[in-house]
Amino acid sequence: GSMYQWNNNVYSLNPYFVVNENHNSSTKNRFMGNVTGTYQLKKWMGLTFRTGLDTYVFGAKDFMAAGSTWPGRDNGYLGLDNITVSEMNTDIIATFSDIKLATDLTFSGILGTSRRDFRRQQNSRFGTNIIEKGTEYISNFSNQTENAPLETRTRTNSV
Repeated sequence: GSMYQWNNNVYSLNPYFVVNENHNSSTKNRFMGNVTGTYQLKKWMGLTFRTGLDTYVFGAKDFMAAGSTWPGRDNGYLGLDNITVSEMNTDIIATFSDIKLATDLTFSGILGTSRRDFRRQQNSRFGTNIIEKGTEYISNFSNQTENAPLETRTRTNSV
């Protein structure tokens, strides 16, 4: 069949096309891990090192068949996104316990440092005006746009 505008809202698409013609898909590959180690330097002093990593690659595909009432996508649309995110957190912690300062006075405390490294990269492209119905590749669209790659980096150090 062909799509027709079934109500007054151009963004409220024909349910048949939403279910049977338009496709959205995504994949995510994720890795998370951490390691911790503690060493007792003296009876009253310990040192702990810990680090953790969370990283993933996310890919998304948004396809809309020709005939849609959605403005700008009426002749077909394909959007592709690839996103890579990585975050690493590292801590070094020194613990002090039961240090006798006077007959009835002891000291215990913690001193530490932390680092957080965050990185996010995104590449996206989209195409409009599908050439051959049923072929959902970016090369099958007469208008193609590739956005400039985006990258965000953040480093936070604290004591």
